Amino acid sequence: MATKLFRMNRSTLVLCEDCLEELAPAPGKWDEDPLQDCSVCGATDEAAQEEMNNISDALQQHWEEDQPDPNENPQDYK
Repeated sequence: MATKLFRMNRSTLVLCEDCLEELAPAPGKWDEDPLQDCSVCGATDEAAQEEMNNISDALQQHWEEDQPDPNENPQDYK
């Protein structure tokens, strides 16, 4: 199961589920922030990191495919 990470609203404090439960009650609003590392134990959400890397790789591939061929002269088509 993936580690869930939460950021305290308007703060740099990020806690994983375990640390949040251990240090609870922690007043304030906590929003899920899966791309960060826990400020206490350093836990990461590996599944979210991998998903973001896959999206980034797919975007990079699409961008590369959309680039014009440097050996092709657009004037040849006129």
